[in-house]
Amino acid sequence: MPLFEQLDGPALAQRIRAARRRVLLACPGFGDDVASALIAAHRSTPPVQVSVVVDGTDQAARLGYGHFDAVAELARAGVEVRLEPGLRLGAVVIDDAGWCFATPPLLVDATMERSTAPNAMRMGPDQLVHVVAALQPARPGDSEDTPGPEIGASTATLQQIAQMEEALSADPPQPFDVARKVMVFNAFVEFVELELLGTQITRQRVQLPPELLLAVSDQATRERLTTSFRLVDPEAAIGKGAVTLRKKIDALRKTQNLHALKDFGTVSLRSNRKRLEAAVEALRAEVQAFANSVRERLGKEIEHSRQQLVRSLVPALKAKPPDSLQSGVVGKPTADQIKRWVEAQLDRTFPDVESLVRDMRLVMSIKAVTYETLKDPNFQVAVRSAYPLVDFDKPFREFSAAPSKSQSELPGMR
Repeated sequence: MPLFEQLDGPALAQRIRAARRRVLLACPGFGDDVASALIAAHRSTPPVQVSVVVDGTDQAARLGYGHFDAVAELARAGVEVRLEPGLRLGAVVIDDAGWCFATPPLLVDATMERSTAPNAMRMGPDQLVHVVAALQPARPGDSEDTPGPEIGASTATLQQIAQMEEALSADPPQPFDVARKVMVFNAFVEFVELELLGTQITRQRVQLPPELLLAVSDQATRERLTTSFRLVDPEAAIGKGAVTLRKKIDALRKTQNLHALKDFGTVSLRSNRKRLEAAVEALRAEVQAFANSVRERLGKEIEHSRQQLVRSLVPALKAKPPDSLQSGVVGKPTADQIKRWVEAQLDRTFPDVESLVRDMRLVMSIKAVTYETLKDPNFQVAVRSAYPLVDFDKPFREFSAAPSKSQSELPGMR
């Protein structure tokens, strides 16, 4: 008699149907075939003692440890179903024989759908005695000193079963065959967002008080002014350094094979994560060096812009001072008073250099691809097109072949 055997759902169901006295089953979960066999044993004449311990949580159902519908069917048929949340081992005693077995979750592989390798080990006589004692529920006539079962201390009520079904109806498990392929595909790609912040210096604008807008006199200033004012002259040398950084970002996207997929976003191969992070870190150092180098020059540019704006405003404000200016002086405001008043208005709107330099940084965010995106055939086509040298079919073939590949039965299987 072999020690290691295959014990998938159909094989387990067949052995349960052959039971004559007892079936003690403890496992994370099971399918309809096992549930039907347990119900049949429970209703047989004479009836077989049937007791079942399962995980019984929605998490176990979403991972694919059997099907919760089968557990619910069993409980409604009057079979004792006891709960042990987190249970991951499997053990079954049928009459005077017993096996311990493994049932990997369907979300990971399809062993429970079709067995392809030994997953069970037959118990010896001594082991069988201990397992029965650990699983055996209390029976009529037992003394108060009789120890209770080690696992499955609470019996599932129909109300608990209904609540679990409601939870799974609101958030049902994903189809496991699709989810497994999605996980394989997800092992290849991820979304990557790269953003260079704070370097668009020549595009920085400041909002000006409305009473200053009409006072601008020279054409050069008016070209930089709408309802706001460009902080730095577009021709300033600082802007050229920022352009160089943006070009390096574009080059990094190409060398690191970041691909923008229409309607989806930019993706990268997960296997390239370390190289991408190293390249980004090196570029971050350049951004920091740029920020340090422009600190002094940027201050001079901003001050130059302020003085240009003040010079443009003073003549018009002297000719027609606004009420907020006129009411703060005695008599007609002088050029110096107007200059100081304008500078006070600009102090409230012009940013300080440190705040601008502090905002200069390269940000990278990496996000996993969602289930809904991964199962979108358009996304899969786009990813295959973006990375034509990657054989995405290879893991699919290997994964799909494993549960369906035929394998000769081990001796004593049936």
